[in-house]
Amino acid sequence: MSLSSYQGRRRTVNMTDGVVEELNRMANTQGKTLYGLMNELGTIAIEANSNGIDLRDALKAKKLLDRAKRTRLVLVNQDSWYLASSKALKSSRSEWLEHVYKTAAWYAEFFIDQSQTESKLRSLREFIID
Repeated sequence: MSLSSYQGRRRTVNMTDGVVEELNRMANTQGKTLYGLMNELGTIAIEANSNGIDLRDALKAKKLLDRAKRTRLVLVNQDSWYLASSKALKSSRSEWLEHVYKTAAWYAEFFIDQSQTESKLRSLREFIID
């Protein structure tokens, strides 16, 4: 991509045809002009950069959160989790440790091997319900 100045105010951004076509489709879908969408995207990129956020990392985090929602995982305050976990451990140590081990083994396999996602999601649903 290259930028060139034109009369000090306008800029030309060169992109591949596929990228421009997709951005134009996005703009039309959102009821915006391509110019407006590009300004919005630029503003978001500048704001993210000034806050030390890498947009690719943000996208990965969003995908992870969406995946967590689909698999019915929840985010829990760490202190609350430790309190509940320690109470469960004191209540039934062997049962709690067995549950934690099985859960950790299942998640390790689930997140390491990305193949057969649908069957794994079914397995997760069955595991949570049982």
